[in-house]
Amino acid sequence: MTTRPVALTCILALGALSCAQLAASNKKAPLPALPEKVLFEIDLTTGNAGPGQATGGSWEGGWRVAAKDDRIVFDAGHPIANGYLEASFTMNRAPHGASSQKLQWIGLHEDASLSQSAHAGDIFYARAGDPKYKWSRLKAGGKKFDDTEWENSVGDPGDWVTDDKTVQTVKLEWRGGQAIFHDSKGRSHACSKKICGGRFPIDRLRYAFLGGDKYGDGSLIGIRFTKVKLVEYDVPHKPAE
Repeated sequence: MTTRPVALTCILALGALSCAQLAASNKKAPLPALPEKVLFEIDLTTGNAGPGQATGGSWEGGWRVAAKDDRIVFDAGHPIANGYLEASFTMNRAPHGASSQKLQWIGLHEDASLSQSAHAGDIFYARAGDPKYKWSRLKAGGKKFDDTEWENSVGDPGDWVTDDKTVQTVKLEWRGGQAIFHDSKGRSHACSKKICGGRFPIDRLRYAFLGGDKYGDGSLIGIRFTKVKLVEYDVPHKPAE
């Protein structure tokens, strides 16, 4: 049996320790918890959208998108500088078709038009409808169609569970002008502060939607939402410099 020289063993051990320390230092610390003000929390399995305005859809153990213009819209009553939208859902079919479509299935807009083509305000949403979007394509921005718009495809198409039984949960969070998406597997995807923030922070979201907005190719047919919650962080808003 061959043995390593003591010096080499020490170097290897120190190298492993340094790598472990480097890996630990590269881990991002979790964001600090902020005081929350719950604007609404709705159990959609009761067959009621609460303060939301439901257009179309069907109530079957939750609210399901049945046609391309089905949606539920919630007006927070004022722009929210920091907060999050959280929703739970099941799915009964593949979310991506053979042809490319833009199907925003959850998100928020600054403007009641719910369309990027009609307003230049804040947006933050998840999109399905094309395999190239992977699990979902995330979009967020404080000004439309310029260098401040974030677009990122995350996960894998197989992350969608289509047995219509498995409940998945996502959270769209925005704080300090930055958009952060928490996917159904607990992974967080944050917009770079170089894109989200600065002169165009994401800090005026107001109208939340489930199923679809009014931009693109309609709603995500087959998704069934079971719970939804909108929270405003109870902290002073610091305008962007």
